[in-house]
Amino acid sequence: MENGCNNKNKWLRWGVAALYVVLCGLYFSPLDIPYKLVYPLSWLTLSSLFCHTPMLTLALACSALGDWFGAAGGLLWQIGAFALAQICYLLLLLRRREGKVTVARVAVAALIPLALMVVTAIYFVPAINEGVVKVGVVVYALLIGAMTTVARLSKSWLIEIGAVLFMLSDFMLAQQIFVASNPQLLRLSLAFYFVGQLLLWLGLCGEKRRR
Repeated sequence: MENGCNNKNKWLRWGVAALYVVLCGLYFSPLDIPYKLVYPLSWLTLSSLFCHTPMLTLALACSALGDWFGAAGGLLWQIGAFALAQICYLLLLLRRREGKVTVARVAVAALIPLALMVVTAIYFVPAINEGVVKVGVVVYALLIGAMTTVARLSKSWLIEIGAVLFMLSDFMLAQQIFVASNPQLLRLSLAFYFVGQLLLWLGLCGEKRRR
């Protein structure tokens, strides 16, 4: 019976992932559909309800809201929504970290986030004119850096790669918004974002909850 339930959940997760990929493809298609950026994460948010992990659902819902603000052109609200998403992911991942946490292990896990945050401080922050947006970007960079570091302490490759792709996508988007517009870089950024969110969903929804 337990194996049957596990197999059912496995096929359900991959069925959700298949429709998610279709919705992502719809975004990259030339079809002129209003707010088509919002559809993939909205679907993933609804699908996360069967995972019985409210914090994951909240993280995805905040991400979908951030996509909506992004499509509507509300940059500061977009940053705020994604900051809430990173807080939710961080709280969830802190509860699910595995193995003994040592200084050396944290230092290795933080290498990529720290490198990208240095790039933010040197390259992106000086290019931002509005003070409130500048503060928002710095706070968001710290949050996604912390989330990615904790994700890399996980023993799940889905979670680790998903978090890193999510972080990389945001830095590509920052290049697009604050430095120089590049449609190809924007598409690559969103591809990384969509894949990263899917891997996080698969890793966190597929795990057994800790007792």
